[in-house]
Order: sequence, then C-alpha cells, then structure tokens
Amino acid sequence: MATSNGVNYNQTQGLKISTDNTNRVIVSTGGTTTFTGNTSGVTLVQVAGSQGELMSVKDISVGKLLHVNNLSGETFFTVNSDYSTVIGTPNVNTFVVSGNSVGINTTNPTNLFHISGTTDPIKIEGIQSYSADTSYLTINNSGVVHKKESPYKVYTALLTQSGGDDPQTITSGVVTQGFTYYIDGADIDSDFSNVGGPIGTVGDGTYFVATNSAVPNNYGAANITYNNGAPVVTVLENTIGNIWWTYDGVGQYYANSNNLFTDKKTICFTNQVSDDNASMYLYEAYRSADNYCLIVVSNGINNINDILGNGNGAGIEIRVYN
Repeated sequence: MATSNGVNYNQTQGLKISTDNTNRVIVSTGGTTTFTGNTSGVTLVQVAGSQGELMSVKDISVGKLLHVNNLSGETFFTVNSDYSTVIGTPNVNTFVVSGNSVGINTTNPTNLFHISGTTDPIKIEGIQSYSADTSYLTINNSGVVHKKESPYKVYTALLTQSGGDDPQTITSGVVTQGFTYYIDGADIDSDFSNVGGPIGTVGDGTYFVATNSAVPNNYGAANITYNNGAPVVTVLENTIGNIWWTYDGVGQYYANSNNLFTDKKTICFTNQVSDDNASMYLYEAYRSADNYCLIVVSNGINNINDILGNGNGAGIEIRVYN
C-alpha cells in the first residue's frame, strides 16, 4: 500500500510526515526520530535562525547525548553527557575533546593537548630555523614537553690573522667576507644589508662583519674602514649579538661588543697551536671589559702576529651566562 503524503499518526506506529510517497520523518511511539532524504547528499535536517539558540540537546541521563553513525552502524561522532566529544575512526578515539583538553588516540587527555602513540606520534612540517632562539624543548619520562632556557648565550668562530696594523678606507667596491668594517658618514641612501650591515643613517659610526664578499647595495656618502691586520672571522654560531674584531697591537686582538660581555658572567675559550716548525704558541683569551674580550698570541716571551689560526682558523668561543 502506498504511503499517504502529509502528516499521519496512530498509536501503534507513531507520527509520520511523508512526501513523494516516502516517509521523511518518523517519530516512533518509543521516542526514536528518523529522517530520510530522497537522494544522496541532501540535507536531512537544517536549523536556521537569526539570533539566539538554534538547537539544544539535553538529557537527564548519563551517556551519549548525540551520536552519528556510518552506514555500518559504527559511531564516528559522539557528544557525551560528561562534556567529552569523540570524533573520527570508530572505537579508536581518534580525536577527543574533554572539557578544555584535547586528546588524540586517548580517551582521557591529562594535559591541554595529549597525544598517545607507540611510534613517532608527532610530526611537524614547515618549521623555520631562527639563529637568535635560545630556548629548546625537553621531554620527561612521561612524555610531557617542557621549555628550557639555555644557561648562556654563545659566540663561536674561527679566526685567522696576518700582517700588522694596516687600516684602509674605501668608498666603493667589494667588501670581503669575514672582515670587520667601520661605517663613517652614512646617509639615508647607504645600504649594506646584503653584506650583513645596516641600512641608512642608523649605521653611521657602527661596525659590522661582512657575511659575504660582494659590492654593498649602496655606499651612499659613507666611507668604510677596515684593518688588514685585524682577525678575519668565520662565525659558526652567534646568539650573543653584534660582535666585531679589531687590531690592538702585535699579537693582541679585540672581540668587541656594545657592552654585551657581562662582568662575572662571561667566559672566553681559545686553543693552542703549533706552526710548521712545531713551535708552540700560547693563545690567551679573556674578558677585559663589558665591551671587550682580548686575545693574546705569544711564544711565551713576546707577542707575535701571523700566528693566529695558522692558516686554518683558531677556535674562539665566548659564553655569556644568564
């Protein structure tokens, strides 16, 4: 017998709303409501309004307030009376929201974000490196992630040096990687950013170490001065800040900063090397002021040039503790 269109009710089957000879809404006498569409992909229930509460699901009992099943009857979306919501693969707890905590593959997230897995449970792509970062993450035996601050900032580099005091000034042309340059007379057109230096008038009276050998974007009105006798540096790591190198005298060279070498918190390390004749030379490195660390190269009697790094680069590390 064809289904009657419209609204029908009887005490045995409950309430039915039908269109196109198909029961679209059935409210059984047991309290179950069933919705049926006429084609796949149609919206069975649509709640629309302009303001206020659109839909409310309430239950006086404990358990599932709302759940959505697939064609096999497996539940992939559940809202429970304990304020938890479970979404994803049936019976796997793929994604769980419990109170203000989120869990993946766990029914009971113990932290704001809790992932449970046996093999490589976390993968993050697209993370960018940033040389100024000084914090890192640690993981305890329970898998809880913590942030930890490095106890110090560090500057690590390799140095070479040859010749004596030999200052030079240029107003054009290529700068050399690893050389220290002093900027004098910078104007608004001056731009040394492509070689590790500043832009504009802010750079006037400052030092920078060239990060590559190239012609600066624009000298503007600036003169830049360098010293052939100063150490040439290859920076391996720097979380301290701007550090540059100058020639002080025979066998004496300064690592300079803008008062970054804090008293009683700064340590300088270097190494001892020999020349081709197996002669040993003493390298000293120590903080002499908030803005200086001094390196001294000596044969034990006199200070000597042309030894620092012996062509391969002498190691220097400066640590400034928090």
